[in-house]
Amino acid sequence: MPLPEKIEVKLAFMSEDTAKAFAVLGLSDPPKEEKGIHFFDTGNLALFDRGLILRVRQTVTGGDPDDATLKVRGTGAPDAASRFLATAGGDAKFEGDQNVGREEAPSFSITTEPGSAAIAAVVTDVGKLESALNEAGRTLLQGIGGADADPKVIKCLGPIRSRIWKFTPDGFAGKITAELWDVAGAQLLEISDKAPRIEAPALAERLKNLVPESKARQLDTSKTRFALELFVPSFQKKV
Repeated sequence: MPLPEKIEVKLAFMSEDTAKAFAVLGLSDPPKEEKGIHFFDTGNLALFDRGLILRVRQTVTGGDPDDATLKVRGTGAPDAASRFLATAGGDAKFEGDQNVGREEAPSFSITTEPGSAAIAAVVTDVGKLESALNEAGRTLLQGIGGADADPKVIKCLGPIRSRIWKFTPDGFAGKITAELWDVAGAQLLEISDKAPRIEAPALAERLKNLVPESKARQLDTSKTRFALELFVPSFQKKV
């Protein structure tokens, strides 16, 4: 599978510096969107270890429908994309995923919209998790997750309050995204945008310059990993 043509570049800030980054960006309420997010993984994050990220989002404000996303991140993503990108249906994407200052990782994701009732049912009953995925998503979950994909060992991790702003900073041709998570008593702010591969390094520099390290320190891990470690503190001890 060729390298993905589009890269999503992300810059997240240390939880302790959320207010500082928020102020530098000049963000204000109300956000464009608000969502409730739940992730699904085992008690020791075995799916995350295998490169699988599974989440559902419920819209609080904004026009987006509730959805479920299964993402394969890392070495398994190109194979997953070669098998399912053309046939997965729904919203299937093969992109690069890069946190500023870190190596890019390929990412293949499938997003489905099974309806608000189906998403709500999954949050209250993990046994219904596969009903929110399409056939390609279920195949990937079982094939990569193995025994750890059994609903009996998967936990619902959440909720996370997500607020999203779209804005155009000086020096940017279009709008970028800022997302603020309230998770397990902590906050995390991330800014991001997408660009063709050849333009990704310049985008990373623009994001860094938008909020200099002297104003707000960069998080040393991904936003998702940060959240999952808060829900499963024992995971921090093994990495």
